[in-house]
Amino acid sequence: MRNGTGAVGAAVLGILLASITGCAGGSTSGAAPGAPCDGATLTASLGAALSDSMMTVDSLGGVECADDWAVVEATVSGEEGPSIEEQYVFAARDGAWILKSPEGACGTVMEDGIRPADAAIPESLWEFACADL
Repeated sequence: MRNGTGAVGAAVLGILLASITGCAGGSTSGAAPGAPCDGATLTASLGAALSDSMMTVDSLGGVECADDWAVVEATVSGEEGPSIEEQYVFAARDGAWILKSPEGACGTVMEDGIRPADAAIPESLWEFACADL
């Protein structure tokens, strides 16, 4: 399931622009200075972003980083309902990771599957983060 869909996506939309520090598990290539892109940091950052919605991070499935961007796949759960897999997009700003709306980061996605000119996320992460929108 993609971030921004289903009940969890709706709960998370309210906090999409919240500033959070850090980044969690995976590749460190392209990490922003002062905002490490590793599993532990991203797990903590995602957990902080989800705390207001009473959601928790159960596990991290994957992380991809490039330039000042990170895409995280995580299994999350709440007080009600089963655990679900979601994808989250972060942008590094001033040494902190900001949770971003995939729709905003990906630009105007067309059916042709080509990265649009208005996409903010780097080309190297675009397909991973945006192909299923």
